[in-house]
Amino acid sequence: MGLIVSGKDTPPALSLHGRAKEPKAENFPAPGDYNPDKAEKAIHDNAPRYTFGLKTNVEKPVDTPAPNVYNIPETVTHDTPKYSFGAKYQLEKPLDTPAPNEYNVPKSEKVLHDQAPKYSFGVKTDLQKPSNTPAPNEYNVPKSEKVLHDQAPKYSFGVKTDLQKPSDTPG
Repeated sequence: MGLIVSGKDTPPALSLHGRAKEPKAENFPAPGDYNPDKAEKAIHDNAPRYTFGLKTNVEKPVDTPAPNVYNIPETVTHDTPKYSFGAKYQLEKPLDTPAPNEYNVPKSEKVLHDQAPKYSFGVKTDLQKPSNTPAPNEYNVPKSEKVLHDQAPKYSFGVKTDLQKPSDTPG
């Protein structure tokens, strides 16, 4: 029952309309709570899977040995014929090869070779240093020219004439 504007009592009115649902709280994480793993599970229980054709379960054989246990029978490696094309070269290893922790360059060169190979291009000239060559910190221009030459070279233009020394005697 209810009162209307005119003050009359009215019977309860029926309606054919449905009631509006109360809005649900959204099920989204807060910005600080974002975790991609949890977000994926909130949307999908599992990622979608698609296949074509029938799916068969292929099981691995149990008797396959691990890589560190696998042994090839010697009959396979020793008694089988071996084929190759071309010449066969056998490289001889030196008997006295030093261990890595005992590596010594001069000693190892003597084991491998009597003398290390020497290569050069062109004519080899025998350059000898002057015996009085100054050290780099002793550089002195007048002194170094005396070491290399008795006198510094003299250059002139024109004809060279022999000049006579004047005599000290009167004339």
